[in-house]
Formats: sequence, structure tokens, C-alpha cells
Amino acid sequence: MSFESQINQKIKLTLLGDSMVGKSQIIMRFCLDQFNQNTPSTLGVQFFSKQIYINDEFINLQIWDTAGQEKFRSLCKQHLLNSKGVILVYSVDNQQSYDSINYYLQLTKQSLQDIPITLVANKSDLINKEVDKKQAEYYAKENNMQFIEASAKDNKNIDDIFFKLTEGKVFQIHKINQQQDNFSLLTFFID
Repeated sequence: MSFESQINQKIKLTLLGDSMVGKSQIIMRFCLDQFNQNTPSTLGVQFFSKQIYINDEFINLQIWDTAGQEKFRSLCKQHLLNSKGVILVYSVDNQQSYDSINYYLQLTKQSLQDIPITLVANKSDLINKEVDKKQAEYYAKENNMQFIEASAKDNKNIDDIFFKLTEGKVFQIHKINQQQDNFSLLTFFID
């Protein structure tokens, strides 16, 4: 049996955040195990795919890398369609990128219901930090998000970003399916 025929689910994850916070680098590190400091800004959207094995299942992650420039913000809502998880990224050395997270969070909440969200503090390898970690952790907790400090350059916690979010989503899907199965069984007995 081929690997492709064993894939149980496809899960779309979308990364949102300002330009130059490292969204593309996070994805390239996770999907290709590459880091290129000179990667140009994403224009529009890019799409990556990676198969992972988690919770005894093969999952095909479809990872959407969105443009962070303000002129592309109107497209973010479209890119969120059918997403099963969202990763909000800011750079620890850029307070403005952290301040923009609230915009992306509200956009996500307007577009999608009950979706797992992870807040990523990227570039944690940098010495000069503008964003207070405790403040970001508190914000994540208050908004029911996971918080992960990461560095695409050092490959710190990159896998955790995707595995923890996916693991939570797979569990949520199974719970919903189990509830639907139980409801179907109940309906069968009532009829």
C-alpha cells in the first residue's frame, strides 16, 4: 500500500502576520528543512504541502503562506476559507508586527468558528527583542491560543508549531465524528 493511499485526512493550515516576520521561513524550514535569509516577501499566497504521521494517522498538511503587506490584507479572508487551523506570526524584534496580531485574530474569528489558533513569536534567536514574552503569553491565553516561541533560523520549535496545532485539530475532528456517530446511532434507535 502506498503512502498516498494511507492518508486519512487533509488539513489546511493558514499562516497570517505582517510582512518580514518569517512566515515563509517557518514553512520552508518545516516542509523542506531549509532556511534562506534572503527569501523575498510573499506576493499574494503560496501553497506548501507536507505529509505527517500523528496520532496513528497519516495527515496531508496543506499550508498556506499569505502575503503580509497591507495592500494584500483584503485577500486574507479568502485564504482563510476551509482552514482547519491558523498560525499567527509576529517577529520578537518588531513591536508593530505584534500589534498587528489583533487584526489577524479578529479577521480569523470573523471568518471561522471554533478553530485552533497558535500564536508564534518568531526569530527568538535574536538578542534585541521589542515584544515582551509575558505579555504575548498572556494575550494568547486570554484569546484561547497556543503560544510558541520559535526560530526558523535555528530550527527551534518549528515542528511543534505544526504538530501541536494538527494534533489538536485531529482530536477535535475525531470528537465531532464520534458525536455524529453517536447521534446517528441514537436516531436509528428512536426511529
